[in-house]
Amino acid sequence: MWLRALFYILIATLFYFVGALFSGPAKTFIANSEPATLIVLQVDERRKTDGGRSYRPVFGLETDARPRPEYAGSIWTSPKPHNAGDIVAGRYNLETGEMRSDKMAKRTIWIGRAAQFVGVLLFLQGFLMFFGFPELIPVRLRSGRTRHPFR
Repeated sequence: MWLRALFYILIATLFYFVGALFSGPAKTFIANSEPATLIVLQVDERRKTDGGRSYRPVFGLETDARPRPEYAGSIWTSPKPHNAGDIVAGRYNLETGEMRSDKMAKRTIWIGRAAQFVGVLLFLQGFLMFFGFPELIPVRLRSGRTRHPFR
């Protein structure tokens, strides 16, 4: 039973740190940027290997100054977060030039927090198993009719 508990704690740690990798940079960006109104200048599109599509908005700062600051980030997402021509609330880091809409930043933070929450649940499961509680959340790393690795 304790091997399965260690398995849960290992998987929990992995989920927690992956979640931190997702949400950490977004939180840092929010802390280091100022609120801004952004214009979606265009939405780049590329085909994924599974046949689907991913999108990357190119933002411009809404300002009278020309040339207008523009930013095309490295984050590709699906579904499409914005359409070309949309005016959205966002944030702008004057030092780096980085721009993100509030919607995209919140989505990234939400995904990271969801992964961290799953990690906490799995850690709790593993911790309780050390004290003899039954397995409540079965973790399967493979689909199909494979056996649990510690049974």
